[in-house]
Amino acid sequence: MSLDTRGTKAVLLARLRVTLGREEIDNSTDLGAIGDSGEVSIENSVVPEDSASQIARSCTSRNSKQSSVVSRSSVVMKKAMEAANKAGLMAKAAAVKERQRKEEEELKIRQEMEQLEIKAQIQEASAREQVFADLENEFDESVVHDTHSVARVNIPQIQPQLDQVSHSPRVNNNGAAIQNEKLMDTLISYNLKSLMPKAEIQRFGGDMTQYNSFIRSFECVISKKLTNNEEKLYYLEQYTTGKPRDVVRACLHMPPGVGYEEAMKF
Repeated sequence: MSLDTRGTKAVLLARLRVTLGREEIDNSTDLGAIGDSGEVSIENSVVPEDSASQIARSCTSRNSKQSSVVSRSSVVMKKAMEAANKAGLMAKAAAVKERQRKEEEELKIRQEMEQLEIKAQIQEASAREQVFADLENEFDESVVHDTHSVARVNIPQIQPQLDQVSHSPRVNNNGAAIQNEKLMDTLISYNLKSLMPKAEIQRFGGDMTQYNSFIRSFECVISKKLTNNEEKLYYLEQYTTGKPRDVVRACLHMPPGVGYEEAMKF
């Protein structure tokens, strides 16, 4: 089909539009109605696809996307903060649990030490009681001996024999006086010890310059009051720290006699 190329530009455009059967030539031009003069009136019109509308919709879309990105970033940030907070709480809970376990171990050791100390005090009291009982028995025996000696005296005998017998109770009485004096000395010694301040032992942590003084202090204050090596070993653990304490704890698994001797070597 041939196209008539005669006429004005507007007429040609109208013919082209009719020929191609298009509704419009472009996004910004619309063909007006053809007048009586044969001229075509073209006027600009604003349609939904107009550039201003597209810009508005583009801005709205970008703002929506940016808002979505910001919202997602905020959620991710909050999630990370909650995860960090949870991790911190879990670490804190683990630390509290470990501290409680340490405190329970220390409490158990303190209770064992208190029991051993009470047991040592009971043994010391029993030893003092035995000393007093022995002294009392010796005193009673001396008094009985003196009484028997006096009972055996025969008054009707001649004077020399009376003189000899009369000196015998004096000698025995002197022996009883000596025993009484020993008893008083013992009582005075215990009373003085009870009034003295409690001797303190510096804990030994491995400084070899302090080793000899620590051993002497431990033997004087603790060891000489105990007869059980296992009890001595427990007290030795109480008065050591660091590596020496680890050595003492290892010796707790040995027989008491061997363990205490080995522990004293550190």
